[in-house]
Amino acid sequence: MNKFTVLTRTILIVATAFVAFNFFPLALNAQDNAVSQVSTGEQFVVSFTPENPDSQRNSPHAWIAEIKTADGEPVTNATIMVDGGMAAHGHGMPTRPRMTENLGDGHYKIDGMQFHMAGEWQLNLAITVDDVTDTVTFDQVIQ
Repeated sequence: MNKFTVLTRTILIVATAFVAFNFFPLALNAQDNAVSQVSTGEQFVVSFTPENPDSQRNSPHAWIAEIKTADGEPVTNATIMVDGGMAAHGHGMPTRPRMTENLGDGHYKIDGMQFHMAGEWQLNLAITVDDVTDTVTFDQVIQ
């Protein structure tokens, strides 16, 4: 093979990998990802999902947290702190997600979610209502 052919193939491989890792929608492996969980102190039942299922990896996007009491009633006055990272890699998210809007009926918008690589992510939510804080962790596999 001549140098031109090797260079052309290398460029095509790198370009294909770049497109695959940056422009395809987030793929959440449903078998590994719990969408709804009970908080650690059993105060809340929390669902946490992308606002737009076609969100792109490496792009900031929003998720929606739905919070209910253990009895199934919507929690309408929560404050939510979000943190996350890849435990296996020892790093956090490249952004600082934050609650930006109370959408009503127990739904809250979390802006600034971003996954910069495929793999196992942990998303930690600290939910505070009337000076009581409870936490929940979601394990997400991003492909």
